[in-house]
Amino acid sequence: MVRWFAGSLVRWFVGSLVRWFDGSLVRWFVGSFVGSLIRWFFSWLAGWLAGWLAGWLAGCLAGWLAGWLAGWLAGWLAGWLAGWLAGWLAGWLAGWLAGWLAGWLAGWLAGWLAGWLAGWLAGWIGWLAGWLAGWLAGWLAGWLAGWLAGWLVYGVYMTLLDREVADRPERRMTLELAKFNLDIAALCETRFSESGGLNDLEYFFFWSGKPKGKSREAGVGFAIKYRHKADRNATASNSNGELLLALCSEFKLIVTNTMFNQKDERKTT
Repeated sequence: MVRWFAGSLVRWFVGSLVRWFDGSLVRWFVGSFVGSLIRWFFSWLAGWLAGWLAGWLAGCLAGWLAGWLAGWLAGWLAGWLAGWLAGWLAGWLAGWLAGWLAGWLAGWLAGWLAGWLAGWLAGWIGWLAGWLAGWLAGWLAGWLAGWLAGWLVYGVYMTLLDREVADRPERRMTLELAKFNLDIAALCETRFSESGGLNDLEYFFFWSGKPKGKSREAGVGFAIKYRHKADRNATASNSNGELLLALCSEFKLIVTNTMFNQKDERKTT
């Protein structure tokens, strides 16, 4: 009985102890290990998920932010650079183009204006030169003809000589007058006395000198073509020097060393 009771008690104690120990140990082991494992797993999973999510979110946000910032910065920088470059380029191009255009336009305008002015000036100068040359040529021709006639008569044949062998002036004088086609010529002096005239070729010579018996180194002589003499209805002689004075007045001639007689009632100044 005692053995049974002791055995039963021992068995119960041992069984209870074993059952308690096994259940508690298992529960503890399972609870501790599995709980720890589960907690670790979930903690690891939570950490990994949090890290991944944080990384993804950070990457996504950073990428988006970086992209947006980069886009905005790139746009702003591109706009600023484009504006600055465009402004600088436009300014430089405008300056260069303005300078080139101004230079080209100024050159073209100067060339055109110079050409037009040169043409106009040349035409005007040509006209003026032509007119002046014509006027000067006419005036010079008239003056030269008169001067040449006076020089020829004065320098080569100063006087009308009173030769007894021939009743005419020096032949060379007449030939020279005809050579230069002179209508009228004044002779410096005559050595014929009184007043008179004579013919030689197409010229009529007349003179007015001192009376006979007086010194006859001074007087006046003229040569005129027949047609001019005929136009004036002149007489064959130059009595009183009236024809001489009329010719001097008409042709604006100046005669020096003049000596001729004139009637008191018809004196001419």
